[in-house]
Amino acid sequence: VAPSAPPLDGHGCWEDAHQANNNRNTNVSPMKTPKTPGVQRSHSNAGINSRRHIFEQKTAKTGEKCGPCGKRFGFRGTVFKCVDCKASAHQGCKESVPLPCIGLGSAKHTPGKNHVYGLTDYTPSQPPLVPGVLVHCVNELEKRGLVEVGLYRVPGSEREVRELKEKFLRGKGCPNLSQVDDIHVLCGCIKDFLRGLRDTLIPNAQWRQFTQAVENPNQTESESDILQAIADLPQANRDTLAFLILHFQRIIECPDNKMTLANMAKILAPTLIGYSSKDPEPMAIMSELGVTTKCMETLLNIDADFWSGYVDTDDGDQMYNKENLFLSPKTPEGPALLKRGVGGPLEAITPGRQSTKKKNILVFRSPFLS
Repeated sequence: VAPSAPPLDGHGCWEDAHQANNNRNTNVSPMKTPKTPGVQRSHSNAGINSRRHIFEQKTAKTGEKCGPCGKRFGFRGTVFKCVDCKASAHQGCKESVPLPCIGLGSAKHTPGKNHVYGLTDYTPSQPPLVPGVLVHCVNELEKRGLVEVGLYRVPGSEREVRELKEKFLRGKGCPNLSQVDDIHVLCGCIKDFLRGLRDTLIPNAQWRQFTQAVENPNQTESESDILQAIADLPQANRDTLAFLILHFQRIIECPDNKMTLANMAKILAPTLIGYSSKDPEPMAIMSELGVTTKCMETLLNIDADFWSGYVDTDDGDQMYNKENLFLSPKTPEGPALLKRGVGGPLEAITPGRQSTKKKNILVFRSPFLS
């Protein structure tokens, strides 16, 4: 399947970041999880591209344009429209409609001034529950922009970011991202979309659960608490967080962009983690910025195999190659929980069979460095 834009000169770095599972940047501290030996991660749109478009032949509306070529359909001309994502194309342009096909959520139009949508309003009906705007922007960025210096730090044009976001939110499929010359516009669209949601990706109601977990001086309890906090997230938040963390880790793994783990954490923490209130005072922002950044660093330091367990689902299409079979901890909706007997092999356990001091605390082998 042809990508929506060809890779540029940084293809070698792009390829290394997606396939070199063991050659990670020294700025990242990979947390070890039990996994299938010899399996390599693939790039983020390898498996999800199995989500093909299903086109129906329709009569074009006045002024309607073809997504891939941008030309208007003739008066009462024939248009091929995807049943799920609503992308429109000429018969000869159907194969150029960008993959994957991400179905629309309940928010099918740009919200008005007095209405703000939540994350679940933009997610498809089948897992993994990740909004199409994020999937397409991440895929395009990773195809041709991993070597760009200052990803997510250097701002893109506000006008171009706003226009690109509005094109996505119109609910007419993925715009032609090959026409976006500035990679930083894609980064800006991702950040602007997340900032425009009703709540942060880590919901405000769970902010203290996450920050208290990373501030716990007992390392074992801290690791257990942060993984429990992830398990407690709503599925759309957890799937989207996993998808984005994997993306951010691939950026960190590419040294040419000069974005270290510490830099990424400082930039992304206010957008993804937020603060203790939705409208914090300046003094509160200053006092909470440290723990918010520490929380972001902790999430970025969790091994990619753990996050892949949430994105590679058995219920729906996979965002990664099906050969990625990881033994990672997860909730009843996620990977199997693991325990190791004395001198024995790992074995799966269910949440109902766990015995812990704290009620509903999950027991599994930690994906953090020991």
